[in-house]
Amino acid sequence: MNSIPIIDVSSLYNTGKATDSVDTEIGEALHKAGFAVLTNAKVDFGLIGEIQKFFQLGESEKMEYAKNYYKSENTNLYRGYFPADYTANAPKEGYDIGPPDKMQPESGDPFLEENIWPEHLDDWQNAMCKYYAEVETLGFHLLDSIARYLGIDKQWLSSRFEGHRSTLRPIRYPYNESYTHKEICAPHVDSGFLTILYQDTIGGLQAKSPFSENDDGYIDVPAVKNSFAINIGKTAERWSNGYFKATEHRVLNSFKERYSVPFFFEPAFDTVIDVLPSSKINKAPSHSPENYKNIMIENIKNFSEYSGLFGQN
Repeated sequence: MNSIPIIDVSSLYNTGKATDSVDTEIGEALHKAGFAVLTNAKVDFGLIGEIQKFFQLGESEKMEYAKNYYKSENTNLYRGYFPADYTANAPKEGYDIGPPDKMQPESGDPFLEENIWPEHLDDWQNAMCKYYAEVETLGFHLLDSIARYLGIDKQWLSSRFEGHRSTLRPIRYPYNESYTHKEICAPHVDSGFLTILYQDTIGGLQAKSPFSENDDGYIDVPAVKNSFAINIGKTAERWSNGYFKATEHRVLNSFKERYSVPFFFEPAFDTVIDVLPSSKINKAPSHSPENYKNIMIENIKNFSEYSGLFGQN
């Protein structure tokens, strides 16, 4: 597979309509490339304009909602705003929210924090919540598709995501003429199960591929208007015993302002990640069974936007 496939997923929403070919397209893309681009998902892309409005606030206004690592008097550790950090080669700003109605702030667990909502931006909060719900629905349709492709019970798989704490993160890469690095997002693999990413048409997202004809081994992920790029995370690679690959990817510097909105779709924290019960998958586990929360915590320690969460300076 020397290019990232573009797949029409409209049939995933149609109850009773055959989706075998789409299931195969999605499953094979994630198996061979770890990436796919999805079109015709039932998500209101008009919400993106509302979501981007947060980044139009002044710097001091945005910092009112920053995580504790960036503003010490704030108590939020996991949810909220993080600014661009050019000294750490992290030239992006973003805002993390979790499920709007599933937090347990009284627990003292930062991973169960309430969302932080900017004052005087009611339309922004409404847009974020609606967008979260629509992309979450797409995520569950994709889970069902993956389950059918693997030949496992779809309820068995989707039940492992009930009560999930998945993160929605609008991101802005500001234009900065003094930032001349080749990449605005360094090569990495995601930590969760599946990333569902909106990206604008500026492009620049690339995935590592053994079929690349470029010296650096990367191929472009098509920046198709009103589409989603999806990619496998380390948790899905572990759960599938390597059948699905967490593909390394990066974003090149286009020297233009760029927006993206990833949704990091994750299992529930208490899900045991062992080996998925599929005949396509080698049953000899390459890892010991482990709760997802422990895996997630270990995987996110190297991401700059979580600096301070684990006591780093």
